[in-house]
Amino acid sequence: MALRKALLICAACAGATALAGCLETTNTGKKPSDELNYSLGCVKSPELQDRQRLREAIDLLGRGEECQARVELIAYTQAVPKSQLAQTLLWSIDSDPKDRWGEKSYRYRVQSRDTLSLIAERHLGDAMLFYSLAKYNGIENPTALSAGETIRIPGEKKAVERIADTAPAPDDAPAPPSAPVEAVVGVAENDAPAQVVQQAAGLPTAEQKLSEAAAAWNAKDYFTALQNIEQAFELHPDNEIVVRQGAVSYGDHAELLMDAGDIPGARIALRRANEFAEVYGAAGEVERLVGLKAKVAAAEGITKAEAAEKNGDVLAAFSAYQAVVRAAPDNEAAVGKVAALAPDVADIYFQRGEEAFLDEEFEAAEKAFSDAVNAKPDHSRAQLKLEEVRGILKTLAELGASSN
Repeated sequence: MALRKALLICAACAGATALAGCLETTNTGKKPSDELNYSLGCVKSPELQDRQRLREAIDLLGRGEECQARVELIAYTQAVPKSQLAQTLLWSIDSDPKDRWGEKSYRYRVQSRDTLSLIAERHLGDAMLFYSLAKYNGIENPTALSAGETIRIPGEKKAVERIADTAPAPDDAPAPPSAPVEAVVGVAENDAPAQVVQQAAGLPTAEQKLSEAAAAWNAKDYFTALQNIEQAFELHPDNEIVVRQGAVSYGDHAELLMDAGDIPGARIALRRANEFAEVYGAAGEVERLVGLKAKVAAAEGITKAEAAEKNGDVLAAFSAYQAVVRAAPDNEAAVGKVAALAPDVADIYFQRGEEAFLDEEFEAAEKAFSDAVNAKPDHSRAQLKLEEVRGILKTLAELGASSN
């Protein structure tokens, strides 16, 4: 990954004559990303939040402002390194689309209300490939796409696809040099997300992504479902429906993972559910997630306790079961284990107290006898010894005070 990033940076170094020259450490004191910004004459916008920066980058690419868009995308990926959208857009800027797709292509006649992003979604499977499609067609400034224009789409035409051409062109006709396309823009902060994106941008709407997520969930493809929700949130972070669905779906997934015994996975899913829930602050969902968190913690505690018990560490097992009972008092398994282990635990602590008492380590003896009583309140010998050692400690304290 680091090598790929280095190669991308080198590809943008103006006047670079060799890879090694581009990778050389500069003496400006700037980070590589900052050096890149200055070498290109573009500097990231400091006032933008992460989500705003992604939308700004999409808007810039829609206007063909590649340099500034690239800087904003690099800044965004530093904050959100796993963003597939940003990586796709950076790939569109830094690579030659013909290296990926080859020269084979077919004609497509633009229909009414088409945008490059919609065409890319329909024919290439990803709306974020709109800029690659523009480059493939030699479109330097994607600002408008007119019905009737002809562009080339890489690959082979599917049997179900039909091109509405009234004046057929030969299959080897070159791509138009600068056919205009409609600008692709992000969602304004106070816009109604779904309608504005659909009308002004042609990007996938929140409804579309949530519909894809629902279909994947019903097919039990939970990874794809959650991936669609993340993409919807990345494009429409201000859409309350998207955020609410993120909280609900990740919460449901946490329950499924917990039922399957994947406690670490459940905790990760629950953490993401809480992040979504905190955004829109729905009391009901937050309350449900608090309950789920307790269940996950209880399941983790049970796993930890069982492992300790298996290894013969009765005290660690007892402590873990007690923690589960404190977090989930209605956990019958943990309550039963605490009751079953209590006599043995009390005896172990009582024996430690006896040894400490004989060594005249009275404070250690007091703690051990106290732990024995806490484990088994009706342990009569531990109660008597605890009372005795506390009397000794009181006497010692009084003698110490009088001597001063």
